[in-house]
Amino acid sequence: MTVSVNGYAIIKNDIPIEILVGKEFQDSNGVWHLDTWATSYLDADLVSNNIYKLYSPDIPVNKIVDSTSLELVDGIPTRTYTFIDDVALIPNLQSQLTATIDKLRDDTIDGGFIYITHLVQSRASDRENIGNLGLLATIKIGSGTATHNDLRWFNAAQDFEFILADNSRISLDAYGMQALYQTGSTFKAVLSDVGRTLKDWVLNSSRSVTDLQTYNAPNAWNSALSALDPSVKAIIPNIS
Repeated sequence: MTVSVNGYAIIKNDIPIEILVGKEFQDSNGVWHLDTWATSYLDADLVSNNIYKLYSPDIPVNKIVDSTSLELVDGIPTRTYTFIDDVALIPNLQSQLTATIDKLRDDTIDGGFIYITHLVQSRASDRENIGNLGLLATIKIGSGTATHNDLRWFNAAQDFEFILADNSRISLDAYGMQALYQTGSTFKAVLSDVGRTLKDWVLNSSRSVTDLQTYNAPNAWNSALSALDPSVKAIIPNIS
């Protein structure tokens, strides 16, 4: 394990007292300096004030520090570390990855879906509105009070128009509204299933620390979307 100079420490009577990080030092003339002064002082000047270079071992790749302490190693003030046991890391890594996957799923859902060639907003309030309109359209179709090409199924006084993400409008009969609702439901269900599949992989009990630390959730998400059936990919914006 290699070591490098990383700050300074106060040593008195061979006992480490304090690590100087982001602190100030008062020289023999009573002048205070930020810890960046160190390189402009001779080691002997520092030692006369009980200040010694602090050496720190390099932290191994894929290790997380649990605690740190200051010890004299062969008379040299040195940071020592204890590391979190690999097995203990797994639940935390899994939690971080599943939260990332949840965010990727939610952001994609909120980003909207494609209906025919139109981008439809799909935030929580939008989904509620689409659900209510889709239910009403289904009821009216079922009762026979809405027919194909009847644009006044919602309001007898005017044609029904649905507002799109770019604030433009499209006229829809009840069947069109029902189809838009079904497209949005499929969109959300597919993305939820993709998220569940990725999280199942992450939470599998056979996963090692290395598996989880090298797992790139955004890449896995994008790859999973790209592998979907073309008919499903057609309703998800910005995927190839």
